[in-house]
Amino acid sequence: MSEPRLSILHTCWEGHPSGQTRVIIDLARAQTAAGHRVRVACPAGSALEGQVIDAGVSAAPLTFGGAGETGAEIARIATESRAELINAHSSRDRKAVLWARRHRGVPAAVVFTRHVRTLTFPLKLWWQSTQVERYIAVSRDVAERLIARGVPRGKLVVVPNGVPPGFMERVPDPAAVAEARARLTRLPAAPIVGVVSRRKAQDVLVRALRHVERPLNLALIGVGPEPLLERLAAEAPQHAVTFVPFVTDPRPYYACLAVSALPSRQEGLSIAQLESMALGIPFVGSRFAGIPDLTDDGVDGLLVEHGDTRAWARAIERLLSEPGLADRLVAAARRKVLESYTFDRTLARTEAVYRDAIAFRARSRGGYQAVTAG
Repeated sequence: MSEPRLSILHTCWEGHPSGQTRVIIDLARAQTAAGHRVRVACPAGSALEGQVIDAGVSAAPLTFGGAGETGAEIARIATESRAELINAHSSRDRKAVLWARRHRGVPAAVVFTRHVRTLTFPLKLWWQSTQVERYIAVSRDVAERLIARGVPRGKLVVVPNGVPPGFMERVPDPAAVAEARARLTRLPAAPIVGVVSRRKAQDVLVRALRHVERPLNLALIGVGPEPLLERLAAEAPQHAVTFVPFVTDPRPYYACLAVSALPSRQEGLSIAQLESMALGIPFVGSRFAGIPDLTDDGVDGLLVEHGDTRAWARAIERLLSEPGLADRLVAAARRKVLESYTFDRTLARTEAVYRDAIAFRARSRGGYQAVTAG
């Protein structure tokens, strides 16, 4: 007998495009397709709201103010949706969800998903952990930080992000790839090294260009021109740096890359890193935060110290020049993704956490049974 469908409310105040919002959209879309009743409460008029609607998921627009104002809106939406579970994804909506529970008596189970390392003061984090049923951490690194700051191990489950559904199977349009390649290739004979990310320490990689002898096309996909990056690019005139503001479909750009780089210091478990590994693009990233959770140095990618620009230059040169290295790393990386980081695994493990949280909430409320979606 199949388990009953759930009524799920996701909340997120960060409406700008990011890896986190892509995770929310993919999860909500897949949960809806599985028959669950799903809504996403997010900033009214935001990019996230538009993408949720485009994904065929119900959006609940929120105006984010103080915790009380937003909490009252979340309580209303949760009541209208007959939500059994609220999954809060970012800081301001987490505060508002707790307000809704304490002051409006919202009966739904609550899960906090942490996508990056927490900066919350330990005493406050411990108190929050007493108010919710479960935490989801997207990587071991995120989980270890939560535990170190007071979240009980028994309430915490690591559920890694997975490659978005269909991402590996969909072949980008050849015309779109040709257009992307023309945009990124300012030096015709030079390989393209790319960062697919919103602003996350791209300056480290631009600084590293001074130590790379061969000419490179460096593509910063996800950020627009800004004075610091333009000044650093001008200091390495033998290379070409191209800025590409946010794109909804990065696959044509991935298809152009000889190396994918991620010089970030704030990853939980990077979607760009996952996608690069899945698509067979040699990867180099910072030995920091959640990046080493996914990449084993010298096995399925390369890792370097975040601020060591000479090490970044050497790693890029190795991936482009060392015979057999790139082929060996990408084969291992793709195998790892297929074995351990598929979206189906993420979806199933997330649902298991939800059901566990709902059962825990029912026991703690003396037999309360949440209303299931009909």
